[in-house]
Amino acid sequence: MQKEITLFLDDDGNRTKTFVSRIPSALTHSTASSICQGITAAKEAGEKVRYLFLDHDLGGEIHVDSAREDCGMEVVRFLAKNVAEYITVIDTIIVHSHNQPAAERMTYNLREFGYNTHYVPFIQLVKLLDDGLEKHEHKLKR
Repeated sequence: MQKEITLFLDDDGNRTKTFVSRIPSALTHSTASSICQGITAAKEAGEKVRYLFLDHDLGGEIHVDSAREDCGMEVVRFLAKNVAEYITVIDTIIVHSHNQPAAERMTYNLREFGYNTHYVPFIQLVKLLDDGLEKHEHKLKR
């Protein structure tokens, strides 16, 4: 059976702590480059990324320009360039950024490339996790 992992990208320590308190097995990252490396490592190890959670604004900044390499949109560009490699590795992507315009662009772009992607703002994500993610999986399927 293929091992399944959860990857979480966010630079905010409080949000990361909140998330990990609900999914302790999650592998956390605070930079776009480190989570791209984590996705690659999972693929190379033959693991399935069951959930990939992405923030947009990183580095303690807000409303970051999506063209920058140090934001969640860089992960989108990485996945878009490598669709053939990763489309079968990643099951569900949840964009949880408070930056709604950027989060919606990330979600739209990932869906355009065929990734199963949903936008769930972090505050709603916490409620979803508290309720039990498995109860909502039917809503998160393609």
